[in-house]
Amino acid sequence: MTSVSVRPRRRKLTRTALSMTVAGALVLGAVGFPLPALAASPDRCITLWHTVGFVTQTQYGRNDCSSGVYGFQVHNWSRISSETSPCLYVSPGNTASWKWTRGRGNVEVFGC
Repeated sequence: MTSVSVRPRRRKLTRTALSMTVAGALVLGAVGFPLPALAASPDRCITLWHTVGFVTQTQYGRNDCSSGVYGFQVHNWSRISSETSPCLYVSPGNTASWKWTRGRGNVEVFGC
């Protein structure tokens, strides 16, 4: 009486699932968020500040240069949710802002 072992088939399925997981992680890792800019613009024309209220948080950016339109983007996240603002373009002398709920405490600002 010969017995048929299920182990080789199970190993093959495990290897296939593992390779698909690794490939998916590599693809998702390549499609990440851009690296943060030092001051949201190379010319350091945008002054950034962040306020925290009772219910919301706000990230502000003001263009202090006399010419040129500069932009910034806000990414905030927590363990359960994340949100990225559209690119906020700021003309000379003007201020732009992005507001979100206070629960997401992690914030990064990127130049765009």
